[in-house]
Amino acid sequence: MNNPILTLHAISGAFSIIKATHDRHGIMGQCGISGDSIALLMQDAVWQQPNRAAVEHTLQALRDGIAHACGYPPFRVPAEYMAALVVHFVSPVNYHPAAAWFAGISVPATDLAAGAAGSSEPVSASQLFALINLAYDNNPAFAAMHDSKVRKQQTKVDKPQGAPS
Repeated sequence: MNNPILTLHAISGAFSIIKATHDRHGIMGQCGISGDSIALLMQDAVWQQPNRAAVEHTLQALRDGIAHACGYPPFRVPAEYMAALVVHFVSPVNYHPAAAWFAGISVPATDLAAGAAGSSEPVSASQLFALINLAYDNNPAFAAMHDSKVRKQQTKVDKPQGAPS
């Protein structure tokens, strides 16, 4: 399999198209996301604890849906990828709860660079919040970190099973 790398610019473009067209192409539906679910994810009001499961499901479905659309099986995404998702689909009033709720489903960039993605500790809420802020500011260093870490993870799922690293 020789799939394109999910660069920050590529996923940003995909997210922008999905949002701008109000998903007329049904991409969110194919990911198992209802209109109500995406509205909750993107709302300007602060999320409440009872919304947590629905918000987590929606963001995880978006995370996996983009990889699936590019022909990748689900892969453990770096924290930078989750930060980019949050910035594109979550209102800034919910960046703090997003960091707290989604910190456990991302791996630290340093662990990915070391090749320890299967056994690493998840990022902390404060680490993810810092990455969200870097992504929000369109920091060029953030884009480079994102692309490097996603490329490493995609390479792992792109290789045939048993192939040398």
